[in-house]
Amino acid sequence: DCGAFIGMKIQATDQLSGTPDVFNFIAQSIVPDWDGNAWTPAATNNPASLLRYVLTDPCTNARPLDVSRLDDAAFVAFHDWCVASGFTFNQYIDSNTTVFAVANSIASAGRGRLLTIDGTWTVVIDKPQSVINQYFTPRNTISFSASKVFPEEFHGFRVRFISEVEDWKNSEMIVYRDGWDADTADLLEGFSLAGVTDPDHMWRLTRYFIKSAELQPETFSLEVDIEQLVVTPGDRVAWMEESLLIGLAAARARSDQVGTTIVLDTALEIDTGQANGYYGMTVRQADGSSQSFAVDTPLASPADTFNAPTATAVKADDLVLFGVFGQIHQDLIVRDILPGSEMSATLVCLPYDERIY
Repeated sequence: DCGAFIGMKIQATDQLSGTPDVFNFIAQSIVPDWDGNAWTPAATNNPASLLRYVLTDPCTNARPLDVSRLDDAAFVAFHDWCVASGFTFNQYIDSNTTVFAVANSIASAGRGRLLTIDGTWTVVIDKPQSVINQYFTPRNTISFSASKVFPEEFHGFRVRFISEVEDWKNSEMIVYRDGWDADTADLLEGFSLAGVTDPDHMWRLTRYFIKSAELQPETFSLEVDIEQLVVTPGDRVAWMEESLLIGLAAARARSDQVGTTIVLDTALEIDTGQANGYYGMTVRQADGSSQSFAVDTPLASPADTFNAPTATAVKADDLVLFGVFGQIHQDLIVRDILPGSEMSATLVCLPYDERIY
């Protein structure tokens, strides 16, 4: 059942003798594909469908997964994302490789990552995230570290790929960094992506990797306690660390908000000469929701009592991030979660920047 068979009917002519042993053809996989209601066998090159097939079918995987071990909602979302984005995967594999390597190649073609979360296989899509899922400060982190990569200067990528619009022949394109073009660029790096055959798709993915290299040179590792349980890879989180000049201070609300008055459990150093609205707070509340608002500048420093005209229902023990309004925290995207002891974990994060997408 795992074999692929081809039948041909050829009219004999004086140009044909014997049995033809070399011929060309274009093939497409017939695998379960999402039709809006169910996974139904169909000819498809959707990365989500191919990824699901590679993981679960005994013809491609010596130890296939049962479909119950897949996060079906995530695979459906990945399928719809690939359709909307025009992402496809086309590759003829004729060399020794591993299931995991092929699966990662397929996922990468759709800007996805294959992960296991609580024993379930899922796909995380690297795309804009509108919701901040968790807030971290020195009040709810154990430690942090940071590193930065300084990549070698390059002006663009020389991309080699098989082009579906050029009769499946080897092709090449040059994708430039911003500010460089054919007249000015002379430092070009080689680049390729398996399975990407559409030139527009290849150009967009290459630009995505260029932007990632430019805008995500730092890696932040946050060791956190039980509060990491609500975070999964791919989530957008906020981080405040005054030692790196990200925000000014962290505190908790000492009591419930009364009128427009918020009292903190620690007094904060401020510049009393700043106008009202210069400082602000982001408050993470017990139900996980958050709000950000400007505060009036107190008349004396240090201060633990603030007037917040637009704040609503701040409760005792809510987590408070304090800083210059609009610059209170840095947003990060969670790349990996490394489990620790006693319900702790290290979150490996990259800067969140929508210019990448």
